[in-house]
Amino acid sequence: SSSAASDVYKRQGMPNAPLVTGGCVYFGEDCGCNGTISDMLFPPDYSITSCADQYVEYDFGARCDIDTSSFYFKLRRGSAGSWIGFPWADDNVFINTDADGFMWSPTDPMLMFNHGDTVTHELYILEDIAGLGLNDIPSGHFIVDLEPPVFEMPYPADGLLLGGPPSNVHIDVYDDIAGVDTDNYWISINGDTIWAGDSYLTFDGTTLNLEVAGPYLALFPAGDTIDVCVGAQDLPDLCDANVSSTCWNFVIDFLSFDLPERVVYPGDTENLPVIAYQGYRFALDSFMVQVSYNPSVLVIENVTGAGAAIGTSWLIDWDTTGGIIEVTGHGITPLMLDNDTLFFIQASPHSSAGGGSFTVLDYPEDGTVSYTHLTLPTKRIV
Repeated sequence: SSSAASDVYKRQGMPNAPLVTGGCVYFGEDCGCNGTISDMLFPPDYSITSCADQYVEYDFGARCDIDTSSFYFKLRRGSAGSWIGFPWADDNVFINTDADGFMWSPTDPMLMFNHGDTVTHELYILEDIAGLGLNDIPSGHFIVDLEPPVFEMPYPADGLLLGGPPSNVHIDVYDDIAGVDTDNYWISINGDTIWAGDSYLTFDGTTLNLEVAGPYLALFPAGDTIDVCVGAQDLPDLCDANVSSTCWNFVIDFLSFDLPERVVYPGDTENLPVIAYQGYRFALDSFMVQVSYNPSVLVIENVTGAGAAIGTSWLIDWDTTGGIIEVTGHGITPLMLDNDTLFFIQASPHSSAGGGSFTVLDYPEDGTVSYTHLTLPTKRIV
C-alpha cells in the first residue's frame, strides 16, 4: 500500500515517493549547485624567490560546471600597487588539462617582477553555472630578491701599503632580503682559493674573515702585491641563489735597513745608526725592529732618537735577550722618511773583550723582523 511504501522511504531517509512529482530525488545530499572552492597551492606564503618570472598555482572545483567567463585572477606589487586582472583565456593563465586548476606565469616582459617586490595574488572570482561563487577567496604572497650579496669595508683596504703580513683579511657581507648563505662562501689569495669549512676561514653572518696564520701565512710574503677575491651567495626559498664576488689588492712592502761598519775603541761609546732606506714609501707611525749582536763583545747601553729621524717626540722602548736587541717605537704624527737614520743604538765594547775582538750587527733571519701599523703614504713606489 502507499502507506507501507511511505514507511520504507521514511526509514531510508528519503522523501515520500508518491509525493515526488519532479526535480531532484534526495539521495543523502543536495544534488544542486552550491558554489566553487579553490586553494592556493604554490608558492608557499611569503616565500622568497629569485625568479623574476615566478609562477603561482591554484586548484579549484565545483559540483556543477565552472562558468569560465566568471574567472578573474589578480595580483599586485606591494600594498600601494595597482591590481592587474587576468581572465580565463589570458596568455599568462594556463588551465590544467582536467580543468581542475591553473598556473599563472608571466609571459609578457612588462609583467616580470622587480627586486624588492612583495607580490599579493588571489583568485578573486570563480562561479559555477548557477552563478554561485567562492565561499573563501584564496590568496598568497611572495617576496622577490633579484640582487646578490653586497661587499663593504675590505681590510686591508684596497691599495694599502703594509709593512708586514696582516693578522687577518676580512670584508663585510650582507644581503637585504634573503640573507647571506652562511655555508657557501670563499676567499682567494693570489689565485689560491680557500672554501667555507676551512677552520681559518669564518663567516659570522656579517664579516667574512681569513686568519693569516698556519698554512696561509706563506701566502703573504714581503715585497708582494696581494690580490684578494671573495665570493658569497644569498639564500632564497625558490629558484637559484644570487651569487656575487669582488676583488681588491694591497701591497706588503718592507723597509730596507742598514748598520754601517764602525771601528770602536775600548772605552768609547758609539752611536750606531740604524738607517732606513726609501722610507718615503711609508707613513710610519710605529715600528718593531730586532738586531742581533755578540753580547760577549758588545754592550748595549741605550737607544735614542735624538739626532735621528724620529727625534725625541717618539716613545721608544728596547730590550735585549740572548744577543738580540728589540726596539719598538710609537709616534703621534706619521713619519715620512727618505734615506734617514731611524734611531741610534748606543753601545761600547765589552770590558772583557780581548784585543782585536769584534762584533757584527745584523738583522735576524727573515720572519723575525716586523714593521707594524704602516699606512699608505702620500707617495709610494711599488
